[in-house]
Amino acid sequence: MDEGRLPGAIQGAVPMGKRLAAAAATAAVVGLAVFAARATSVRRTGIAEIGRRASVIVVGTVGGSSARLALDPGGRSRIHTDYDLRDLSVWKGSVETRNLVLSVVGGTLHGMTLGVEGIPRLEEGRRYLLFLGDAEPLCPILGFAQGVFPLEDAADGTVRVHRLDGDAVSGLSGGEIQAGSPALALDEFLAALDREGVRARSSAPPGEEPR
Repeated sequence: MDEGRLPGAIQGAVPMGKRLAAAAATAAVVGLAVFAARATSVRRTGIAEIGRRASVIVVGTVGGSSARLALDPGGRSRIHTDYDLRDLSVWKGSVETRNLVLSVVGGTLHGMTLGVEGIPRLEEGRRYLLFLGDAEPLCPILGFAQGVFPLEDAADGTVRVHRLDGDAVSGLSGGEIQAGSPALALDEFLAALDREGVRARSSAPPGEEPR
C-alpha cells in the first residue's frame, strides 16, 4: 500500500526553484487553514446515530504516522497525516487488509504545521475504538472527535472506554454518551450500542468482540 510519503527529504542547501515551490506550498497551506476552519463545524451527534451511520467500527492500535502533501479535487495543497492502524478488531463492516491507513487533514511537514479545528489527533502506541465513514475528504472519522474513543487496560484485566478529552465513558442514555466514573468496559459499551441497533444493517457476523 502507498504510504503517501513525499519523494526524498530536504537536506542542506535548497535550490531557488525548490524555495519558490516551498513558498507556494506554504501559501496554499495558509489559505487552506482558513478554508478548513470554516469547513469543519461539526454538530453534536449521539453516538448511536454515529454508529448507525458508520460503515466500519474498528478497534486498532496506532503503530506510526507520517505526513504528506496531497491535492484536493479543487487543486489545493493540504498537509495530511496518515495513521497506520495495526492489530485490528472489526466490530462492524469489513476491512480487507491486516492494517488500515487512516488519513486526516492537518499535521506537520518540513516545519510547516496545519492545524484544523475539530480534526482529532491520535497518539502512537495507543489503542482506539473508531467510527469510520465513507470517502470523507477531510477526516473519515464520523463526528470527528465524537467518533474516537481511547481504550485503557484496567487492573482487573478489562479494557475500559474513554472519550478523547480524557473523561471516562460510564454508559449510554438515549443514544448519548454518559461521562463519569467508573469507565465502562469495552464489551459492555459495544453491547449497549447493539441494543441501539447500531449493527442492524451490517452484514458482518457477530464474531468475537474487539479487545
